[in-house]
Amino acid sequence: MSDARSRGLSNPSQEAQENKNKAVIVVGAGAAGLYAAYLLAEKGVEVVVLEASEVHGGRVRPLANFADFPVELGAEEIHGKNSIYYEIAKKCEARLVKYETEDYYFIDNQLLDAKTAKENKDFNKAMKLIDTIGKFDKEDMSLLQYIQHQGIDESVWHIINAEVANEHGTSAERISMVGLAYEEQHWKAGEDNFILADRSHLSVFNTYFKDILPKIEYRQVVKSIDYAEDTVKVTMQNGYIYEADAVIVTVPLTILKAGEIDFVPALPSAKAEAIQKIGMGAGMKIFLKFKEPFWEAKTGSIYGQLIPEYWVSSEGKSMHDYVITAFVHGKNAEYLTEQGISAVALIIKELDEIFGNALASTHLADSFIMDWSKEIFIKGTYSYDTVGIGNSRQILAEPLKNAVFFAGEATCTDGHHASIHGAMESAERAVKEIGLAWERK
Repeated sequence: MSDARSRGLSNPSQEAQENKNKAVIVVGAGAAGLYAAYLLAEKGVEVVVLEASEVHGGRVRPLANFADFPVELGAEEIHGKNSIYYEIAKKCEARLVKYETEDYYFIDNQLLDAKTAKENKDFNKAMKLIDTIGKFDKEDMSLLQYIQHQGIDESVWHIINAEVANEHGTSAERISMVGLAYEEQHWKAGEDNFILADRSHLSVFNTYFKDILPKIEYRQVVKSIDYAEDTVKVTMQNGYIYEADAVIVTVPLTILKAGEIDFVPALPSAKAEAIQKIGMGAGMKIFLKFKEPFWEAKTGSIYGQLIPEYWVSSEGKSMHDYVITAFVHGKNAEYLTEQGISAVALIIKELDEIFGNALASTHLADSFIMDWSKEIFIKGTYSYDTVGIGNSRQILAEPLKNAVFFAGEATCTDGHHASIHGAMESAERAVKEIGLAWERK
């Protein structure tokens, strides 16, 4: 049995003196877990981070030796300037860039640039629908149902699916219109998207959280959290028990959905139901390296069908390696994950159809599949709002007996879920909740 009090960071402040006998266990070393531990340590709280895998970062992970620039297997963009993570990246002197690129759309078996696509009336209706999602105020329905009700031609359904549902982690038939509208209305981070030009997100984490990394204990699979008494007991898969004054659970939503952590007492029924109502599922990034580019210069995204969105990852980053990322969620991701390595051939076939003349297949040099559903301690990409989700995120975020607290992007209630900065905002909330709970004791 271990007491987390022996593992904290020192801090000479008055607040630290008040917290010197307090200890918190953080479960999970992703963005939320690392930031929560960082904030707790700043307050003088003793902290240990329990990570089930052999690496930290969670859904932030670079791919080494595939290209001559950092390739992100998971989170890739920084969404907006008004966020915790944007400020962290700037403090770590990361070079943030916003590329000016041209998007292309595969419509009726033709690849169209944005200007040409705008000559298509069905495309324009699709873009108008996307622009008005934030104004949706009817009874909840799926995005696909809304598309059908608005009389959008099937030739452009895949574009709406790509720009909205796939971007949000699923397919058009699964995502909530009420949820999409809520997110758009509450999003405060800003509309600009930035790429780290010369380093990976994990390198930013490693810089900013350098004092927290020694506090991580790897290959520590949590099996139960007992909060029946004043001291919380966290039991590992190997039977080892950690004790602390509080626990912050930051594991991916899928781990909670699968019931891989037992809570004693059992989770309240409302929280258990909320966990099941929030969506999270299959998602993949497939990286394709080519001998030379066969696409137009300054190409950004290419909207296909099997793969909702491709983008040129090497644009602005490399003059020698030419990489396209295939980004897919929902039902198409479920299909491709069943194909295993054969998924690459199916994707190349679609690119050959899009560009013609077997350009993709003749120029392919290498490939790599990142199937997040097959990561045993993650099991998916990020959360999304299902039809009828209601206030499930708020319920999931509520503490248990002022002893067990919840963070992670799925618990973010202000529209910033499914993002690094949303995960960090949830960590900030959980740490504040712990402070308030201790003040009341």
